[in-house]
Amino acid sequence: MTCVDSQSDLKTTADKFDAELSKIGDDRRQGPRHVTLCIDNDLSAKTFQSKIICQKNKSFGSVGLHTCGDLGPNLVIIFTRTFE
Repeated sequence: MTCVDSQSDLKTTADKFDAELSKIGDDRRQGPRHVTLCIDNDLSAKTFQSKIICQKNKSFGSVGLHTCGDLGPNLVIIFTRTFE
């Protein structure tokens, strides 16, 4: 799973939270990968794929949480571009 945030300080906080969570959880569980990426109309499908898709698995889905403003529509547009 890849989690996307447009602000690097939020990514850093999420990484720290996951590290703390892994100390009390199952060590076999692989936590999410966090990346910083601004999803807007100018984002190319190639850039999106290179940031989102884990190298081990080329298939993916997309779920938008807290999709304020144009994030929801932009996410759908970018996601569909990856299959063109």
